[in-house]
Amino acid sequence: MKLSLVLFVLSMVLYVAHVRAADSSTSTESSTSTTDSTTTESTTESTTSSSSSSSSGSNKKIVRLSNLKYSITRKIRVGSTTSSSTRSKSSRAKSRKARLNAAKRSKKAANRKLNKKSKNRNVRVVRG
Repeated sequence: MKLSLVLFVLSMVLYVAHVRAADSSTSTESSTSTTDSTTTESTTESTTSSSSSSSSGSNKKIVRLSNLKYSITRKIRVGSTTSSSTRSKSSRAKSRKARLNAAKRSKKAANRKLNKKSKNRNVRVVRG
């Protein structure tokens, strides 16, 4: 029930954002291409034509934007993570438990050997 409600609210938010974006006169193009050297290039182009004005106190400012066009290109490296982040949490927990259990076993074995030695030392030797 909660999951369906969350999905419904998310879809409504996306719909409202889409409608508002369609109302304004903004056009955006986005393209992503992957190259073989494990980098991803992402290019975003946007064209905006709008005008706005604002006033504050006695100083008045008028800001006008028309046919503003910009382009952004980013290169993102893929697959260059460290070994610690690639292992899952459960595998790290399992290996930690295995190390602890191995340490316990070795301690028990060492204690057994010490107990055998101490028993041999405490034996009374009956002479003659």
